[in-house]
Amino acid sequence: MEGTAGNQPGFDPNHVTQMEEAENILMSPNSAYDARKAAEEFFINIRNGKFSPEYCRLVIEATSSEFVTFEMVQLMVMNLFKQWSIFEPQVFQQCFKYLLENAVHKFRASKLIRTEMLRACAKLLKRSIFDGKACDADMLDQTVHFLLTNEDPQLQAIACEFIEAIAHEFATSWRSSNLGISFDFHVRARHSFESGGLQRLFEKCIRTFSEILCTVDLSVPYHMSICENFLRVADLVLSWNFEIRRFPVRITFANEASPAATLRPPESWKAIFQSDEFLRLFFELHKRVRHNEILCIHSLNCLIQLSSLIGPVLTDSESVVSQKLSTSSTSNFINAHDRFVSNFIAGFIDIFGSGPLEGEILGLCLIVYKLLTYHRILSFPRAEMSFVTFVNIIVQCTEHLTTIAMRKALEEDDHLYLESLQSLYDGWWVMLRNSDIIRNASRYPVNFDESTLTIISAFMRTVLSEPYGCRVKVLTISCIFF
Repeated sequence: MEGTAGNQPGFDPNHVTQMEEAENILMSPNSAYDARKAAEEFFINIRNGKFSPEYCRLVIEATSSEFVTFEMVQLMVMNLFKQWSIFEPQVFQQCFKYLLENAVHKFRASKLIRTEMLRACAKLLKRSIFDGKACDADMLDQTVHFLLTNEDPQLQAIACEFIEAIAHEFATSWRSSNLGISFDFHVRARHSFESGGLQRLFEKCIRTFSEILCTVDLSVPYHMSICENFLRVADLVLSWNFEIRRFPVRITFANEASPAATLRPPESWKAIFQSDEFLRLFFELHKRVRHNEILCIHSLNCLIQLSSLIGPVLTDSESVVSQKLSTSSTSNFINAHDRFVSNFIAGFIDIFGSGPLEGEILGLCLIVYKLLTYHRILSFPRAEMSFVTFVNIIVQCTEHLTTIAMRKALEEDDHLYLESLQSLYDGWWVMLRNSDIIRNASRYPVNFDESTLTIISAFMRTVLSEPYGCRVKVLTISCIFF
């Protein structure tokens, strides 16, 4: 295998042929050990070579190999990073546009190359977040807006993939000391993206898909694909760990990949989360996709995260507070927090009023736990009659789940449902501890004594044998010792 010509001034077609031959050796199951090692060394030398972005582009144009194209995309980005302070901004912008246009058009059908090119664009975007060399905020907004509003559903799907790639890139850090990128840069870039870019991208997605997804026939494959891409983006954004900005830098990187226990976006996101249509969109969408296993998972994850929404986004501005104090309002809601909880309970009842599906049981338990644990108890009785219905649903689900959870734990050693049952118990315990407050604040009576007796009776029936219970006798194997 001939060595690479890392500093060649001109493009060499023979070099492309060598790359494709090396790829064939690596991909062939019958390649000799020495040949495979030589092919690996060949590509390692390429990665360490000083190829210009233009040379990488010419290789991409000349080859028909996805493997070679993949390697050249990565090499182009890495070499751009290494010479970030040397190249003119025009070079970075041309590379960014080239990669994005090829992901959208030429390599649209190749998921491997399309995904890698979008990831490369996301890396360039992150690197230029402060200097705007490759892509600034206006250019990003225009690009995403064009893709999202295009009539071609494939371009809309690519827009969601691009947003997902950007969010993943800003959510993680990668060791890059040889590229002049410090860990401190990753932290500052993440914080800057949270305050502006992430919010704008999420708003564009909601504005584009809110009407489409609630009216189109989701049994049509490309509509289903758009719905899945939107839910993947929403799931990623709503699971974003905004709390990480509160941590010292030393432990930031140890926790960056962990999901957030609560959804606590900054105050700048208030307009999104205080909109009644925003919450209604996710409940309406879940109602439509709950029978689709894949879509239901993402949709339910969104509802789980929304149930834990807390922080400054649920506080009223001073002007709103003064207006409520100076005018007599017919609204039963004291503040934005109460309105959010009431709207969430109404959506919860609309979906789960007739009982959850089998695939929704675990998510329902987590929603109940987070809703009752993370929100102040006074917000619940202000939902009035909806709260009474909400309590009845919890009691019915607890009674139904108890038998299933205990049977799986005793007979199959499966404790997943038992942990979900524990979440319902924890949520119920929160209401019991505050039952006096609820009674005093609620205009509609809630019989906690009778409901608690129902929950306890369901548990006792599963642990007692007949005639008092329904526990199945566990067969034991007798051993004979000689």
